[in-house]
Amino acid sequence: MIAVRRTLAAISGGLPVLGCLCLVLASSWYPGGTWWDPEALGASFVDTFLCDLMRQRGINGALNPVGGIFGRLGMALLVLSLIPTWWLAGSPRESPEAPAGDAEPPPTGTNPARTAPGARRTVATARASRALGLAGLVPLAVGLAIPGAWFHAVLIPVAGSMELAALTLLTGATFRQPGRRVIGGLGVASILVLVVGLGLYWPTMWFGQLSHRGLPGVQKLGVLTLVAWMVAIARDAWER
Repeated sequence: MIAVRRTLAAISGGLPVLGCLCLVLASSWYPGGTWWDPEALGASFVDTFLCDLMRQRGINGALNPVGGIFGRLGMALLVLSLIPTWWLAGSPRESPEAPAGDAEPPPTGTNPARTAPGARRTVATARASRALGLAGLVPLAVGLAIPGAWFHAVLIPVAGSMELAALTLLTGATFRQPGRRVIGGLGVASILVLVVGLGLYWPTMWFGQLSHRGLPGVQKLGVLTLVAWMVAIARDAWER
């Protein structure tokens, strides 16, 4: 089981980093155009959405063959990397206080930490967050499949809200486990950025206009903090 866990940890920690590198390359090839300035040249950290990097044509109408490939590859790697991440993060084996699988708890007096009600709640919360996080990847993948489709603007905030709820549950459980404060802190940072991003995005979807020019920048900060959390999860799983 250690070999399997470490394999998942390597995938969970490596894929998001490769995904970010692909998105950097996609940004360098993006021809230009933003939703606020269609004639802008190149990509902007503040004004260019990550999904714009996936387009075969920039918003300014210029072809984006190479950048579009790297953009789609980068986003695919990020989404795929969340599968092993949620599995590791929500696994009872990630909690030293928890019995593995469905095994019966040890007798009283053998290891009180394993039978403590708080430990059982931590395991249940982690499992629930894993299920919710994995479920949220479905609308995320569908929404990213065709960036220009009408359902893109609906599914992405729905998926983001599901991932936010899962991350909030898991972070609360993480702070109850000794030795995982760094993971919890990165989880809190990701939650805060996601809350700001979704708070800006949901009104955009309902009112049909992009009024906040900083939204793409918040989106990128959210990805960076989430990747840092994923790498921390991977490292923790590797060392256990």
